[in-house]
Amino acid sequence: MAEKISNTKKYIAIALLILCNVVLIVSVVLFSINYQDDINRQNEEDALVNFCNTMETMKQISAQYLTTELESAEAWAAYIESEQMTLDEALSYIHAIDKDTPSVAHIVDMDTYDAWSSVYTNGSNSISYYKEISNLMAISDDLYVGANIRAAQNIFDGKASILCNYLIKEERRRVISVGTRVTVSTDDGADKDYLLLRVIPLDSIKSVWLFPTSYQTAQVGMITTGGDYIVPSSSMRSENFVEFIRFYNFADDYYGADEVLAPIKTEEHGLLTLKDSKGQSCYWYYSKLGDFEDADILGYIPVSSLAAEADGISIVYVVAAAMFLLIILDVGYILVINKRLRAAAKAADQANRSKTRFLSTMSHDIRTPLNAVLGMTELAQSRMDDPEYVKECLAKITVSGNHLLTLINDILEISRVESGKIQLNPEPFNIRLFISNLESLTRSQATGHGLSFESKTGELPSENLVGDRLRLTQIYLNLLNNAVKYTKAGGRVRLTVSEEPLDDKRVTLVCVIADNGTGMSPEFQKTMYESFARVSDARVDKTEGTGLGLAIVRHMVDLMDGTIDCQSELGVGTTFTVRIPLRTVTEDEVPKMGEQDESANSDLLGLRILIAEDNDINWEIINTLLTEYGIVCDRAENGRECVDFLLAAAPGTYDLVFMDVQMPYLNGLDATRELRASEREDLRHIPIAAMTADAFAEDVQECIDAGMNAHISKPIQIDKVLTTIRLLLARTKEIQNNKNKPEANKK
Repeated sequence: MAEKISNTKKYIAIALLILCNVVLIVSVVLFSINYQDDINRQNEEDALVNFCNTMETMKQISAQYLTTELESAEAWAAYIESEQMTLDEALSYIHAIDKDTPSVAHIVDMDTYDAWSSVYTNGSNSISYYKEISNLMAISDDLYVGANIRAAQNIFDGKASILCNYLIKEERRRVISVGTRVTVSTDDGADKDYLLLRVIPLDSIKSVWLFPTSYQTAQVGMITTGGDYIVPSSSMRSENFVEFIRFYNFADDYYGADEVLAPIKTEEHGLLTLKDSKGQSCYWYYSKLGDFEDADILGYIPVSSLAAEADGISIVYVVAAAMFLLIILDVGYILVINKRLRAAAKAADQANRSKTRFLSTMSHDIRTPLNAVLGMTELAQSRMDDPEYVKECLAKITVSGNHLLTLINDILEISRVESGKIQLNPEPFNIRLFISNLESLTRSQATGHGLSFESKTGELPSENLVGDRLRLTQIYLNLLNNAVKYTKAGGRVRLTVSEEPLDDKRVTLVCVIADNGTGMSPEFQKTMYESFARVSDARVDKTEGTGLGLAIVRHMVDLMDGTIDCQSELGVGTTFTVRIPLRTVTEDEVPKMGEQDESANSDLLGLRILIAEDNDINWEIINTLLTEYGIVCDRAENGRECVDFLLAAAPGTYDLVFMDVQMPYLNGLDATRELRASEREDLRHIPIAAMTADAFAEDVQECIDAGMNAHISKPIQIDKVLTTIRLLLARTKEIQNNKNKPEANKK
């Protein structure tokens, strides 16, 4: 009985295994089919985008070609008028300078529509076309007949327009025309205005259009926004594009074509899906022709020409691979589990070693400047009667303190970067001003180290870019600081910045930072982007550094989708090349040049600030610094005392509050929440800025979530404190003004 139960379980297990395999195979097949469809769809979309891009290129070439021809006519007109030429002199002048081109010039009397050519055909240069069309227009209501007469009048009135495809029978060729007004002298000495046309053969304009070989069925033409053919393609039937579309697409809905084609009159460019004369569905792409606002380039390609053919054999490959996978899956399951266990153990061991290395490095790097701070303090105290010696000790304490602050900031920065909490804040900036700031920051540092500093600016086709200026500065200054630190006196540091066009909206900012310093070994270059990586070399062991600079640089460059390349050789020097793609600004994003002067310090006189701070030394520092600017400071030694002070004070007593976070009895976060929930309106809106040593990104967000308006990290820097004060007061004033506006309107 037991054996029977065991066999039953075995059969059930086998059946389940077979079922799982069948389900997996069917799933793989269905996935393969869907995947192939997605690939075909994506390929078709990519091909359509390429087709549209090709049409845009043809448009730009066509617009440039026509603009060049128009500029020639305008130049001729200007010279003819300056020389006060007669009609015959003007025609002779144009013929003399234009005889080697396939185009000619026509001068048209806009009163009589008599016209003359710059070349003679069969002994005459008289042209009858304009006269015949004007006569025909007078006896016909057909709008198409008068299209070129209206275009000629538009040109005569100073508008950029194109005369559509028409036949000059004297010259036996079809042409289009652009032109301008010209004033010539008559025989009696008076002036008369004529129309000067640059007449271009159709073959000349068509010669600038060329599709790639992959678009063998595509065609291109040119139309007016009203649908008249300027240059038709071979398959564009009827006398007008609207009528062509109406006949082959809207036989039962006469006005349907007007609605579908309406965007051509209003939009810069677009894509339509309509049938051609053969009844096949086609993509029709239109785009306005630059300064010629009444003209569009028009191209089309059958949808079937872009559709990718499905490759069914790929499904067989996928299914075969799935079967093979099933075979090795059952055999290698235990091996995979063991491999994962070994990998997990190795990762845990690596993490443990990394933690030990981190603690060891931090212990050394923090104790070194801290030892200098404590040691110099003790030496200064032992020789208080020697002011110069005390001053020298204080200067060294400041240097060591700044180094300690840099170390802590770098640790915070690398922690934020590695945890993925860094967010870019792109904004418009001027690249030349940005480079100038880098130069000024680096030049003084290089001079202090006895180095020569060279800065070169290459091609900058776009001076205004959009990017995170703070992070870009962080990248370049880290590399420049390293170049200065690791180059001996008498050496040189060179900065080169240029741009490489990426597309019509982006450029690649290329920054090259080179030095002839100590250089790096090939072995160190393999690990130089790791945290706390530093060269172990007697030549640089005395150089201060955290070993985090390059790690931060690499993370920032990756975050901006850029690349960084290093070429270095021991004893020769190092060259870093950083390439970062940036978007160019639009017209409304162009940054304002120049820097605004900060408000005079007189605006701070008489301000009253409540400072919640439990540490006596911290209170003494901030109180002393702010008092020097005429600011009155009161102290609350904990969060509870801060809330009580504000509740007891009359509204408007304090202009703002500086709130420590870690305090006894009631911490700064809870104190802020209690104030924001107060029944008094002034306490619900009084500006509160955190002034705390909690400086991680999550600490800043926690302060904002509690209701604070700003965050200042310790150790404090007085310029940042004053900037925050001004910002909060300005914001409060703006809110109050907006609040009073409705009341003023009611009055």
